[in-house]
Amino acid sequence: MGGANDDALVYPKGRAEGFEMHMFVSYGDCGDALVIAPDGREAGLIWETGDMSLFETSIEPDSGRWGTYAVTLPMPLTTDAEADAYLSALLPRLKPLWLGNPDAGAGLGRD
Repeated sequence: MGGANDDALVYPKGRAEGFEMHMFVSYGDCGDALVIAPDGREAGLIWETGDMSLFETSIEPDSGRWGTYAVTLPMPLTTDAEADAYLSALLPRLKPLWLGNPDAGAGLGRD
């Protein structure tokens, strides 16, 4: 007979340049995730796989997070390796926001 966690969902996790992405909701082509910076501070992601790249601030930084961002990339996000690549593609925008310098970010469309 199976254990209590047999039906537990396992979501992809990504790592790049000291950052980690932990998905906690996934509907296949969209979902929610946390990005944990090298210093342990967190940001939220509302992610989607789509044809056009997009990066928008959904919730401004506050004392609990360095922001929540709606992002779309034309990349799948179903395995750990894909999560590594997705996070790597977001880092040019995420790193400056983490450092408190949002104008230094490059690429990925609007915002």
